[in-house]
Amino acid sequence: MNRRLSVARIIADPLVVHRVGSPARQRERVRELMSLVGLPDSIADAVPGQLSGGQRQRVAIARALALRPALLVADEPTSALDVSVRAQILNLLIELRQELDLAMVFVSHDIQTVRTMSDRIITMYLGRIAEEAPVADLPDGARHPYTRALFSATPSLLHETEPIVLHGPVPSATARRVAATSAPGAGRPPTSAPPSCRRSRPRPPITRSAASTPKYARRRALIPTRSLQ
Repeated sequence: MNRRLSVARIIADPLVVHRVGSPARQRERVRELMSLVGLPDSIADAVPGQLSGGQRQRVAIARALALRPALLVADEPTSALDVSVRAQILNLLIELRQELDLAMVFVSHDIQTVRTMSDRIITMYLGRIAEEAPVADLPDGARHPYTRALFSATPSLLHETEPIVLHGPVPSATARRVAATSAPGAGRPPTSAPPSCRRSRPRPPITRSAASTPKYARRRALIPTRSLQ
């Protein structure tokens, strides 16, 4: 967000850009949004540098809701927050999802947080969907080894977990491009790695063997909550 703009101006920005309502109606909508996300009216004229991390995240959520969307994309919304503030933001998102009947795509590297926030989970590997499954089926019903490895790497106070160790070099879809540009006499590098690069990257043996068995079947689902017509 623009560090020179006030909180009220930041939240109102989508309304101004899309010319929604009169200036008076826009100010009223900003007050509604600030109340919705738990921001006091006293910070309406503050700039981002005067806010805490949690407050800045609430401002971002309010701005995203300004145009009454049916779908909210939350990409790592708690990655820069401490534990207590993180829990507050997650609870706020859950409340907003229920109160506004929002569909939400929650993107995170924290598989347990995704599990808490979602109805269904999509696991991605090298930029591609590896598995899609309802939350109720995970982790016990996970079919893809990478999904099982993600859950096994998360500590649990309720259940004993045995980490699944993935051996071999870390896969990369861009490694071939880097190697080509560093070679003597190399020409202009390609703008993107061809699809074959992903297939040729080293992968954990457990992934190769499981994916090659006839029993492996990709699940079909979406992330959460209500489906959009």
